Amino acid sequence: MILTVDLAAKFSAGIVRGRDGQVHCEFDTLNRTPREAAKMIADMGTLFGCDLIVIEDVPFGISSQFMVKPVLRLQGRVIQAIEDAGLPAPWFVAPATWQRSMGVFKKRGTKPAEQARITAAVAAEFGYTPPNLLEVHAHEIPEKGPERTKIRALLNKSSTDYVDAFLISQWAGTVEQYDLASIQGVQAAA
Repeated sequence: MILTVDLAAKFSAGIVRGRDGQVHCEFDTLNRTPREAAKMIADMGTLFGCDLIVIEDVPFGISSQFMVKPVLRLQGRVIQAIEDAGLPAPWFVAPATWQRSMGVFKKRGTKPAEQARITAAVAAEFGYTPPNLLEVHAHEIPEKGPERTKIRALLNKSSTDYVDAFLISQWAGTVEQYDLASIQGVQAAA
């Protein structure tokens, strides 16, 4: 089993799939603390007996400490939770590495909405449709107020995180027979 995670400080999406490509589980970390998110990721790996864990790394070129520090701290928590669970050390893959391989690398000038359509179309070619997060998390969305708008916007955007996690799993399934350490943009956590 392969566990892949599109990791971000505020919302991460994960996919567990078999070597045959079948998705066994989808999950996200909405409203979880970094510690809870890390534990959830490790728990999914344990529950499904994952022997390969691939996590999207922080992209190259981000210079803002404000953006980088929270996700780097989360990476550390995830590595520790995975280690504590006795799972194999995760591999971190640069976004450009899997995106180029899957044909969804963002071209200069492409707007986010267009990029989301491109990646969703590629995932659909593999038979994947992300869950409707407004339905999945309906019980967590307030009836009224600014928090409702904020959460709904996050959930609408976050379906792309599921698509990315799925495409990372597709990529991982095709490259795992190679020595992952020899692929540019891939690093072991150990």
